[in-house]
Amino acid sequence: MYKKRLTKEQVLQKLRFYCRYQQRCESEIKDKLFELGINKKDHDALVNELVKENCVSDDRFAQAFVRGRFKLKQWGRRKIQKGLKDILDLIAKRYKHGDVKHFKKIKVFGLQVFGKTI
Repeated sequence: MYKKRLTKEQVLQKLRFYCRYQQRCESEIKDKLFELGINKKDHDALVNELVKENCVSDDRFAQAFVRGRFKLKQWGRRKIQKGLKDILDLIAKRYKHGDVKHFKKIKVFGLQVFGKTI
């Protein structure tokens, strides 16, 4: 937990560096905001700002997750599906609520996923 108060721009800069290191999903960003001691009411605005800047993308995260687990860690279909469950539920909720401007349905290992082809 950070002791000093950070401005909105300082927080965004830290999050940009955090996202550049590797693909992140929105829940990881919210966890980081909690670590930084940012008020919970500001979380959605900051995450939306990063999404607009294309720093955070759940579909890119899902693609990287599947590729890494399949190729590097040699995980199977079931284990990958179980690991992706939370992120896929979040993406599916967005899809059902009509926020589909940057999501398309695809299949990964027979699982319905939203985003670009992996």
